[in-house]
Amino acid sequence: VFLLGVARGLDALATSGGRSPLGLLEFSGGGIPTQPLLVRSAKGISRAVWELMVAELAPQDKDGGYARPADPFRSPQNFAPRAVDGSAPSPTAVIYSGNPCPWCHRIGLALAARRVPDTVVQMVSLEDNPIKASRGGWAFAEDRPDPLFGQKDLRGVYDKLQPGFVGRCTAPLGVDAESKQPISNESNDLMKFVNSLDVGAFVDRSGQAWEVELRPPELQSQLDEWAALLYFGLNNGVYRCGFSTSQEAYEKAAENVAETLDRVEARLGESRFLLGDKITEADIRLFPTIIRYDGAYSTIFKCGYQRIQNLPNTSGWMKDVYQSFARDTIDIPDAVASYYKWLIPLNPSGIIPRLPDQKLNEPHGRGTDSQIFHLRKSKVKQAAQEAVVV
Repeated sequence: VFLLGVARGLDALATSGGRSPLGLLEFSGGGIPTQPLLVRSAKGISRAVWELMVAELAPQDKDGGYARPADPFRSPQNFAPRAVDGSAPSPTAVIYSGNPCPWCHRIGLALAARRVPDTVVQMVSLEDNPIKASRGGWAFAEDRPDPLFGQKDLRGVYDKLQPGFVGRCTAPLGVDAESKQPISNESNDLMKFVNSLDVGAFVDRSGQAWEVELRPPELQSQLDEWAALLYFGLNNGVYRCGFSTSQEAYEKAAENVAETLDRVEARLGESRFLLGDKITEADIRLFPTIIRYDGAYSTIFKCGYQRIQNLPNTSGWMKDVYQSFARDTIDIPDAVASYYKWLIPLNPSGIIPRLPDQKLNEPHGRGTDSQIFHLRKSKVKQAAQEAVVV
């Protein structure tokens, strides 16, 4: 009956010339408290349904704050550097990834920065489609099938790795291509895994092979400090804003985000990148959030009190990283649209707003030195044929 009434109301709206299709408010007045009753009822019902949907989408703590669940396939490995044969007939690992996901984006950035070929690590780009997926949102597109298990969605992969798996089927997920055992489904682990792969990506005039080092030993304490700061205040901070179900939880998260953006802006006023004149893992952690901020997080996650375009140091840094090696690591319109299309509790209309012009190809003014990576001696005996001369 309710659906029939809605259908009739929509039909009436189409022919009403903009008048209320159900005419409920026309009965207001004359001692009939239609409007106050309707507003209170609608607000209470919609709030209850919204809280239920958000809690299912994003688990909550007792104060209405977003509590991100733990990842079940954390790896105990230390991921020490090791030589990998890039000419082998099959890849060393398969990483299941999704373009909209900022945690997946970290892995793509690490692979691009270190010039790890897809013959070593095969990235499978999943389709973000919770209608097509049986649990969670990740499914395989027809032109990008599952190379290891032949499954239809990421849930099927999790079930293969752990029969009867119960939990969130999240990406990124790394799997050893030979043993078909999980490497990890935690982006921190997978960044370290990628950093451990020596493929002979660079070579000097003497023939010595070199690799990009995203975690230089002398910077590890600072890298860990920035990892904690960025995760709490920005990477997960924007999600804490968007998925808050109480004003108090939102205010706390919003303050964390604002303070972290201010600290990042100040730091990038002192150096080209977060930890000096070379890119490190800290920049890899920051970029996915910054590139999505103005288009998605500022609006759908209610973080619009600040815009990256109004932060000159951070905006210039974003262009610098994008132009240096990150251009092909993200489809920005697709990534941003996913938030508005599938986070139904936050955007029930499904309307996708127009993207702001981030001016990513304009001069960044951050420096001209092209040697922007730390390097370490490679474990491989001979550099790859396509190695870059340094």
